[in-house]
Amino acid sequence: MVYLKYIIYFIIIIKVNCSNDQSTLNQEKLSNEKSTLLALSFYRSNGECLRKESSSGSSIYTCSKYDNGLCNINLLIFTSGEKTKLLSDTTKIINKRPECKESLVLSGLLNQAINTNDEIDTFKRNNSFTGLDSCNTKNFSKYEKLVSKEELLFLISARGKIGTFAYNSAQSIFETTIKKNARECLANEFSETENQLLKDIYSATKVQEVKCTESSSTGLCN
Repeated sequence: MVYLKYIIYFIIIIKVNCSNDQSTLNQEKLSNEKSTLLALSFYRSNGECLRKESSSGSSIYTCSKYDNGLCNINLLIFTSGEKTKLLSDTTKIINKRPECKESLVLSGLLNQAINTNDEIDTFKRNNSFTGLDSCNTKNFSKYEKLVSKEELLFLISARGKIGTFAYNSAQSIFETTIKKNARECLANEFSETENQLLKDIYSATKVQEVKCTESSSTGLCN
C-alpha cells in the first residue's frame, strides 16, 4: 500500500507538471501570435506605394503615401459595395449641408461607374503595385509635396472630393449662387485644417501623387 501511495503521488506530480508545461506552451504560442500580428499590423500601416503602369514602349511610375496594406490593385477598382457606401455617405452630407449639393454634382461622384470584369482584368494586366519604405527611388520631381496618408485618405473620400470641388467653385471670379453655396459648404462642413489642405491642393503646394515615365530604351524616368 505504501508503494501504491508513492506511485499515485508520482502520477499526480507528472500530470501537474505536464499541465503546467502545456499551459506555458499555450502562453508562449499566444504571445508569439500577438507579436506576429503586431508586426504585421505595423508593416501594413506604414510605407509608401509605388505603382507601375505598363504601356507601349514605356512604364509609368506613380508614387503616393498609401501604406503597404492599401498598396494593391484595389486602388483602381470601384465596386458595387463602394458605390453603395458612396451614395450613403453623400446622402448624409447633403442632408446635413444642402449648400454642398452643387459641389457634389460637379465632383462627378454620383456618376462614377462600377468597373466591369474586363476593365478589372485590364487593370491587373497592366499594373503592378509595390509597398516600399519610401518610393522616392525614381527621383520623382515634387516628391516633397506629397500629402500624408491621412490627408490622402481624406481627399479621396466623399467629403474630400466634395470639398475639393467646393474650393474650386469658391475661387470663381463671378459671384454666383454656386460660388456662394460653395463658400458656405466649406465654412460649415470642413475644419480649418481641411480647408487649408484643400487650398494647398488647389494651388499645387501639395499633391496627391507624383509620376514619372520610364523609357524602355534609355531606362530614364522623367
